[in-house]
Amino acid sequence: MHRDQRSQPSPEPAAGRPSLDGQEAGGAPLVRLSPEQQTTYRRCLRTHTYDEALALATTEHEGRPGAPSRRLVALLLTAKAVALIDWAALLGVTLDEEHGLVVRDLLERAVGMDPNLPEPHLHLIGLKQPEGDARPGAAPAGPSPRGGTSTNGRLGIRRPPTLHALLFGLLTQPETASRVEAGVQARILARVRAGALSLSQLSAARQDCMRLPPAVASRLLDALHGVAAESGDSALQRITLEDHVRVLTTLCRDLQRHADEDQECLRRARRAGRAALERLTNAQVPIDPDVHGDLLQAQAQAHAHPSADRRLGAAFTHYIDALERKREAGNQADILRLEESLRTLIAEQAAKAPLPEIAGGEGTGVADLEAAFTAAGRLGNPHLVALAGLSLAATYRGLRQPQSAEGLLRSLLASWPMTPELEVRARSELAASLVEQRRPGEARELQEALLADPALLGGRRAQAQEWLRLGSARRDTDDLAGADQAFEQALGLLPASGGREIRLLRGRVTALLAELAFLSDRPGEGETGLASAAALFAEMGVADDALDFHTIAARCRLRAGDHVSALDHVEQARAIQRRHLAQRPDAATVQRLLTNWGDLDFWEVELALGGERPRVGDALRSAEAAKHRQLGWLRMVSGTEADRAFDPEFQQERLRRARGLVTASSRRLLSFFATPRGLALFCLGPGPVLRGMWLSDFDYQQFARDHYDPWEAALGVVSDTDGSLWPTSNALTELLLDRIGEYLWRAFPDLREGGDELILAPHLLFRNLPLAHCRLPGGPRLSDLFRDVVTVPSLHLLGGSERKPSGNARGQPDLRAYADPDGSMPFTRLEGIVAAAASGAIGGVTSGDAITVATLGECMRSDTAGSGSTVHLSCHADFHQANPWLSRLQAADGDVRVHELLPPGSRIGVALVVFGVCEAGRSRRSSHDGPAGFAELLVLGGVPAVLAPMWRVADLASLLFLTEFHGRCAAGTPVARAVTATGRWLRHLQASEIRRRIDQLAAEAERAGAKLPDPSRNAILSRFEAAREWLSALPGTDRPFRSPLDWAAFTLTGLPLA
Repeated sequence: MHRDQRSQPSPEPAAGRPSLDGQEAGGAPLVRLSPEQQTTYRRCLRTHTYDEALALATTEHEGRPGAPSRRLVALLLTAKAVALIDWAALLGVTLDEEHGLVVRDLLERAVGMDPNLPEPHLHLIGLKQPEGDARPGAAPAGPSPRGGTSTNGRLGIRRPPTLHALLFGLLTQPETASRVEAGVQARILARVRAGALSLSQLSAARQDCMRLPPAVASRLLDALHGVAAESGDSALQRITLEDHVRVLTTLCRDLQRHADEDQECLRRARRAGRAALERLTNAQVPIDPDVHGDLLQAQAQAHAHPSADRRLGAAFTHYIDALERKREAGNQADILRLEESLRTLIAEQAAKAPLPEIAGGEGTGVADLEAAFTAAGRLGNPHLVALAGLSLAATYRGLRQPQSAEGLLRSLLASWPMTPELEVRARSELAASLVEQRRPGEARELQEALLADPALLGGRRAQAQEWLRLGSARRDTDDLAGADQAFEQALGLLPASGGREIRLLRGRVTALLAELAFLSDRPGEGETGLASAAALFAEMGVADDALDFHTIAARCRLRAGDHVSALDHVEQARAIQRRHLAQRPDAATVQRLLTNWGDLDFWEVELALGGERPRVGDALRSAEAAKHRQLGWLRMVSGTEADRAFDPEFQQERLRRARGLVTASSRRLLSFFATPRGLALFCLGPGPVLRGMWLSDFDYQQFARDHYDPWEAALGVVSDTDGSLWPTSNALTELLLDRIGEYLWRAFPDLREGGDELILAPHLLFRNLPLAHCRLPGGPRLSDLFRDVVTVPSLHLLGGSERKPSGNARGQPDLRAYADPDGSMPFTRLEGIVAAAASGAIGGVTSGDAITVATLGECMRSDTAGSGSTVHLSCHADFHQANPWLSRLQAADGDVRVHELLPPGSRIGVALVVFGVCEAGRSRRSSHDGPAGFAELLVLGGVPAVLAPMWRVADLASLLFLTEFHGRCAAGTPVARAVTATGRWLRHLQASEIRRRIDQLAAEAERAGAKLPDPSRNAILSRFEAAREWLSALPGTDRPFRSPLDWAAFTLTGLPLA
């Protein structure tokens, strides 16, 4: 959930909140709070725990006196005073003399602690209060309901008589100000229990609350509802709850009216709605479904409001829930209005939108489309289901996820009736998704079945397009005669003359027939066909229409062995595609263009590297430009930036800078680029020498089927408790690493000489493999031959890095650990404690309920983390295959998406992020290449380096690895070197040494005190005892973690160059 939705609205200060940085007026020296002090202050304002925060801050000041600690105590004293003034105003209570002295004492103590306390705090000493608040939801100034004016005069807050009599004097005891809301509820409850207040009087006070402005009434009704719940009166509890919901619904709508002028009003509206929904969930009291539906509708409207922070996924969910409540209530008028709102919103999302707007930036658009599709289904509207489903399938294909598109389209065709036009479109989309998965045989069957029903297809042009698709599928299954027949059939259905679309189709079919002639060893016929196709495209006089021709002609020239002409056609096709993409086309067009572009990458690399006179530099440029091009473009926001993602000069400059970083020292770089027709390997360094090798006997599909897929399947079933498949998984891992090592040795035998630093730039499935530990023939691994090994997503990202990593490139000046938000990962808490202790970080471990969406959302910003610091994250994670920007980490109170960790415009303050979560280093599978996993997305977003496991690691092995790694970094070892050395250390660690290390860690757990709650400590010690029993059965010299499954999972991705 979004940060703005988390906390309940709190009273605004009467004279402005104290600032975090405490900027002085009048030239006084600037005092800035540390990140820890800022966190303490923010938490105090959010939770109103003033006394608790003051106790902590005073203790810190006594231990570390100085300007920042004085400033924090002063700010907290002021905040408590402001809160008392605010609540007196909200309750319509005049501060009596005794209470005024309490407030004055707080403020005088604040100034005494920090004489340089800046405005607007000093004027509070005189208890001067501002004029009435004009914000939406605030109490208006004016006469009181009794007639005359309020005793608060300038604030002018109304005081209904019953409520005034009930609440007057509630704040006279200052100790209740520690938690003001809880204090109000406790005082009222005490009066009810003492018999001084009857339930009927409480009901009258509830009615008075409804006469107050929503911002005031919502807080009071919250307290009254709590009292009703304690009283046991279920009827009163339901009534007060409904009143509270009504008030918050009104507040939500009032704030929305001001959202166009002030985005903060929209965020407050969402918070108000969320507060009411949470109240309903926690109360578990049934209320009028009509009232519940009104709230859900208001919250849906707040999320659907057209703004920079529009959240259509949440809007769809709330609209559907509101519709169900209204149907339950039988409110036919509201049902019709809600259904119309949903239809409009779904149709808007189902319309073809530019793909960068759907999937770019924060990456939330795919989730919105998925929510629109789900909402259409729950609405029961087949036409909207088809429209939304087809749009979503096209988007999946545009994001290189044909598997997701296939599943969606099969479900759509099986479960929902469609018009003939939409059914043809769905079946064609399904066939295309199968072709993209290299399953042309299945696509061919679908297209043949479609052509068997010409009435479904309609006109001759539509039939010609399907024959064209069938011909391509037959060609891909090596049925050249069948393909020729299909293409001729398509050509026969097209008129000899016509408009632009007809001529484009005739030109494309003619070019495809020419390609079949080349494939059938009829080069003369092929040359004639190409010339005819070229003439057809030339007649149209628009160069951009010739994209299909140049793409097909490049394949023909490649088949004929004319590499020079093939490359010329490839370049012309690229130029046309650059112009098309700069126009920000719809999702389906982007999908076709990017898929074709990926094919051009494959051909260009093969042509440049596999010819008689290899052009290694050109091949490397094309290979590296292809890596992450799609994600790079999707994140762009303007046409100019989109052009840069495909600009050859821009690509060349990035590559030149990356090569400069590599060749400036004794580094060596290995780059992988896999294609359906071979494997390209590049080696740069030592020095400026660039070498390349084209392995034509490498079959990517066979490699995936025979090596990668069995390994991945075995990893998926191996667990800590069931080790029966462990030997098999280990053997498959070693076999896979040996296979890749053999490829590298064939290309570059001198890798055996080793060196200082090795940089790896993987591609496709190679991104999910521990390439640093590949084993060359004869035994040595790359991690044994090179001292430091690091993986970069691409050389373009390396060349575009604007800064060298600070701090953590060597050592750890500061570390902040966030571990175990739900109490299910006790070892990770100990990891954080040990790591923080090794780095000298004080209070740098956050765990349990303290790991909120807010803390995770702020953990990487420079004003929170501090420049050059390390962030250690050990939370459950969920990797989103279709759109990795939607991948999330689980906090105690919700989820944080990757894009929320790196909000646009924020300054990254960390040098290293360490993930202790399962499989955080994995990437998604793709037919070409594109967005990857947590590690690469964070590096792409500006984090210099990320350490993460590629698969699930046994808890004890992970604990040993991470504590040793952090210890080495704290001792001054560079990060890349620490990773390699730690893996080697764990591989050779003997059973007797593991027992000693367990004893040390158990002692750390005992000394952790309050940082490690008893349940977590007991679970850790119990696991340690079980590990001791396991180790006692092994010889002392045995190496229990010698398997690469234990020590090779953690991979360093990023730019940690010393």
